[in-house]
Amino acid sequence: MRGHSIALVLIAAVCGAAFVWSLGNEFIWDDRLIIVDNPRVHDLSRPLKFFGPEYWRAARADWPAMPKRGYRPVPELLFAVDYSLWGPHPVGYRAVNIVVHAANCVLLYVLGLRILGDARGAAFWALLFAAHPIHVEAVVWVKARSELLALLFVLATILLYGRYLNSPAPSRSPHLHLCTVAAFAVALMCKASAAILPVLLALYIWCFVRRARWRRGLFGLIPFVGIVAAFLAVEATLPHIPDNTRVETGSVALTGVAALGVYLKLLLVPVGLCAHHRVDTVQTVFDPSLLRVLFVSLALLAGVVVAARRPGVALFALAWVIIGLAPLSVLELMGRRVGELRAYAPSVGFCLLLAFLLIRLGGLSSARIPRISVQQAAMALCALLVLAYTGLSAVRTRDWADESTLWHDALRKNPDSWHAHQGLAIFYKGKGLSRKAIPHLKELVALNPRDVAAQYELALAYEQLGRDEAISAYERLVQLRPRNSATRVTLGALYAKYHRLVEAEDQFKAALHYDPECAEAHHNLGAVYLVQGRHEEAVAELRRALHVAPDDAATRYALGVAYAGLDRNEAAVTEFRNCVTAEPNHATAWMAMGQCYEKLGNAQEAVRCYRKCTELGGPAADAAQMRLEKLAPRTQR
Repeated sequence: MRGHSIALVLIAAVCGAAFVWSLGNEFIWDDRLIIVDNPRVHDLSRPLKFFGPEYWRAARADWPAMPKRGYRPVPELLFAVDYSLWGPHPVGYRAVNIVVHAANCVLLYVLGLRILGDARGAAFWALLFAAHPIHVEAVVWVKARSELLALLFVLATILLYGRYLNSPAPSRSPHLHLCTVAAFAVALMCKASAAILPVLLALYIWCFVRRARWRRGLFGLIPFVGIVAAFLAVEATLPHIPDNTRVETGSVALTGVAALGVYLKLLLVPVGLCAHHRVDTVQTVFDPSLLRVLFVSLALLAGVVVAARRPGVALFALAWVIIGLAPLSVLELMGRRVGELRAYAPSVGFCLLLAFLLIRLGGLSSARIPRISVQQAAMALCALLVLAYTGLSAVRTRDWADESTLWHDALRKNPDSWHAHQGLAIFYKGKGLSRKAIPHLKELVALNPRDVAAQYELALAYEQLGRDEAISAYERLVQLRPRNSATRVTLGALYAKYHRLVEAEDQFKAALHYDPECAEAHHNLGAVYLVQGRHEEAVAELRRALHVAPDDAATRYALGVAYAGLDRNEAAVTEFRNCVTAEPNHATAWMAMGQCYEKLGNAQEAVRCYRKCTELGGPAADAAQMRLEKLAPRTQR
């Protein structure tokens, strides 16, 4: 009992030493969108709403403003509980993540006692997992709690199912089987990746359950298949969020294998960790990056084949790594990044294999080297490895201090990372620092000239800074999406700003060709006609704009100017009056209305309008005052 207490204290100490430094970190990346700026998790009055499809339909309707998310009601509910406790302050959220990670380590220790039959080996496994640096992203990134929770319930399911199968009378323990199925359902509602659990349970049965109970164990997995089917049915009812496949069909499988190589490398040598590991498209089987992966993969498969002759810990560990990593290659093919958080569950098998090898090392002895010395060496080696992992994790947590630190770190380690450039561009734009965002947006466009979102943000940044490059940026954007009327309207407005009226007219007409109901295009085309003195055409376009947006004060004013240019002063007065009704402080409209009244011979109304203009101030106030001085004697008669 004392040994177990020491092991649990060590697990808690390692988790604290590795991750406590993250408590002062800010919310990062998707954290703000999912928690701070998401009003849905601010309301805990109806906790069951998080499990209903309606909630997730609404969440997916917000895409692309919100991150792409699967059906994960349990983490969402816990975020709501967190918000009710901590509000928008990240310390509490991160503390919960660390506690869940520590709970996973404790469950690994308990599972290790069962399958390893050695307390030191179980402690090795739990401590290695507690400290491994690849877990930093999953533990310190609040949004990644789904990874932690999914593994928590996966481990609980394995422990419960093992107890159910190894009980003296499994048929008399239906409650254990029921609890196991319920735990699996919760794991799936944490993250869909838990769907691999039935395969892991079948592997567990093969490796650790007596042959006489195999049939019972495999039949007991039938409800798990039903749970997976039900989960997929719920997912099918939710709106589909498209993924941008960035890999050509012929190289899909090769690039997926290369992505697996990145995960394997980070598990074996956890250095160079960053928020985005770039995986280049692999075109041939002779690509060096692919050959390295194939070598390691063949070694793993060979290990599985050898271990399969005597099912046990080695087979379970190797197969866990392969089963956990295999689905991750698909994410790279769907345009997702290689995320270190996704290696959280597969690393269970890796750490188990390390612990198993250390146990076997401790069992070696010879006439010249006593067994006790070998065991002490094995323990010292494990202690050194845990200390090294803990130190690397503690240092890595500082890279997640804030958005700027995170993405600059990723860019330093991976200069061609489109994700890092995108993150920094979003960060600087959010701070109102468009000038600093531009270099990163230019890099994004250089890395992928067909990246419409990056091209748009670059054009917008240039426009906000009033730089001439905005026109060429919008021209490239129009080439990328010629049917987008909003882009053409913006480009046309820039042309008009620089007095390139013919080109502006062409863009507004093109915008109306694709969207005849675009009020802004009608308005701007009418404004171009006004500048050119084409008042009849201006009236026609402005009236079309008002048909779509009848309450737009700017269009009412422009239409009034067009009528005044045609000497239709009564119609002009009507439009100016409509303008100031919608926008009472429109000083220029008051001035123009006064001029029209003056032309109509209504000096009294003209004076009223000029006085209102002078009260509002602005550029037209001096001219209004001059008209007042001339009209005052006439109105006093």
